[in-house]
Amino acid sequence: MKASATILAAALLVLAAPTAQAQPQRQVYVNGQHLNATQLAVLQQMHCAWIPDGAYWINTRSGAWGYAGNGRVQGYVGDPCRRGGGGRRKSLSERGLLYTPGDLNFR
Repeated sequence: MKASATILAAALLVLAAPTAQAQPQRQVYVNGQHLNATQLAVLQQMHCAWIPDGAYWINTRSGAWGYAGNGRVQGYVGDPCRRGGGGRRKSLSERGLLYTPGDLNFR
């Protein structure tokens, strides 16, 4: 579980880094700490997914995460990385949503 240890070490780095922005654009809090843009970018890269604004907790030992005020585990940091695709959303053609001219008739 070398990758898990790397993720947790990086999460600790993110949480320990000082906040440098006075007026943040994003409102993401982890374990009660507001994340600046750099911290958020690192966490999103580790998680392989965009993290919506909100308040979260992360167990730095297990990588489990959830919503602040709710002890229920919602997932683990890096889960989207393990699902394949590196967090990449399927293309329109992969989802069957790509049309060719003439497929749609607007009359």
